[in-house]
Amino acid sequence: MHAVILPSIAMKVVALTMKLSDDDSFLTWSELVIPSLAGLASFSVAVVSVVIAWQARNIAERSETARVEAEDHRLRFEQQLRFDSALKDLYVGVSERIEALRAHDAAVRANMFNINRGGPGINVPSRPPISSLLALIAAARLDAHENEATELLDAVGAYAAAVAQAGGPSPDPESVDERQRRIEREVDSWEDLLTSVNDWRHSGTDSRVTILAEMLAAAS
Repeated sequence: MHAVILPSIAMKVVALTMKLSDDDSFLTWSELVIPSLAGLASFSVAVVSVVIAWQARNIAERSETARVEAEDHRLRFEQQLRFDSALKDLYVGVSERIEALRAHDAAVRANMFNINRGGPGINVPSRPPISSLLALIAAARLDAHENEATELLDAVGAYAAAVAQAGGPSPDPESVDERQRRIEREVDSWEDLLTSVNDWRHSGTDSRVTILAEMLAAAS
């Protein structure tokens, strides 16, 4: 726009000076035209400088915003990786507990079989503790940086404590069938926990709320 205005003004000034005498033209050029053109040139340079500075500032701000967003994305990604690793350890811990329950049940069955046959029986191992599973839940909390992840682990902890309490110690007296049903209920509960946590991990916020509500209801 300034490139168009300056030639137009110059043309008008030249046309005006052509109508004046030589002395008047000299005075006009020296006292009016040249200072005016110099002022307009300085003004144009100032405007261009302001525009360039404004554009440079916008570019810098956009670059800084992009850098902050990229850094935030990187941090969230790394946190999610660590939490997923903690969930994998939890999956393995629940699976190991199920196997330990199966092994304990097999040992008790063998002991009862020997006793029924009049044998001396065997040493029955104690019921597998839940402490290792609780330790995995506590470890996962260290990598839970979002409210949803913390809420999940709260529900998992309450669920695990409730299932372990319902599973033992063994009632006395208890028939073989009653014992078998109790063991199967506990195993089913741990398998349900695995399914629930996996479903939570691959669900949106609304579905996660429903899953946690069902877990807490089962634990109560």
